[in-house]
Amino acid sequence: MVKISNKEIRKFFNEKKFDELIEKLLPMVQNVDNNKTTDIPLWNIYYWVGQSYRFKEDFKNASWYLKKSVETQEDFSNLNALGIVCQQMGEHNEAIKLYTRSLEMDDTQPLTWNSLAYVQKHMKQYDKAEKNYETSIKVHLRNIVKSLHNSKNSVYYPFNEDVFQAPLFAEYALDAAIYLTVKKNYNSISVPKGAAAETIVKDEAKKSLYWSEMYTKDGKKIFVVMPNFFNTFFNKLLKDQTYFMLIGNKAEVLELQGKEEAKKYWTEAKLFKSLFENSYK
Repeated sequence: MVKISNKEIRKFFNEKKFDELIEKLLPMVQNVDNNKTTDIPLWNIYYWVGQSYRFKEDFKNASWYLKKSVETQEDFSNLNALGIVCQQMGEHNEAIKLYTRSLEMDDTQPLTWNSLAYVQKHMKQYDKAEKNYETSIKVHLRNIVKSLHNSKNSVYYPFNEDVFQAPLFAEYALDAAIYLTVKKNYNSISVPKGAAAETIVKDEAKKSLYWSEMYTKDGKKIFVVMPNFFNTFFNKLLKDQTYFMLIGNKAEVLELQGKEEAKKYWTEAKLFKSLFENSYK
């Protein structure tokens, strides 16, 4: 029996060795059909074969194996992958159903929200597309906030004046911070100002922190955003292609509806695309 680990599967896939991966995985499907055991769940084997065919743009085979994966065991990943294949084959209603089911299992996937909005835009359901593009942006930034929260290995960045050119970023960053506050059941959000903020910034031990849990005199827990939060968040996005892609997608659907708001989204998308490209020069 062919043996391959999940780590090896991902290595083949990331190196785009799709034919070799299919060749190694198909005998494992046959082994399961013959009641022989494998270390990898059957739905996952079908998933990786389907994904390999998808990236080879063999959508007929991709669809067959991904459907087998979903039939064996539904997971947000195989539902999403099958949704992409249906989208690429022009089966838009089915793609919407699959993306919706995937998000019902895990609604923290910004690219699935984006894919759902893309199909809705294609079907001229602009209101729905706009709403879901907005959700994709918020979910993406909330995921980044979660990764930054009380990170012990965070990096302190010097102030970047480009942040003043990104009003949408400031709105979405604050939304993400408040969202985390609510999710963690804090009573309020507080931004240190004046002498308190100056003390925190001068304290080298706290420079790398974005958040601090504190208590008021009456014992209420509050969630404090450090002065470094917005700047650090901004610098994090300089290495992130997803943000300006999502912002640009929303700009497009706003423009299709003739909304003036599209301009500020295009401006921000172009800014972050330029900053991203310059960060690698």
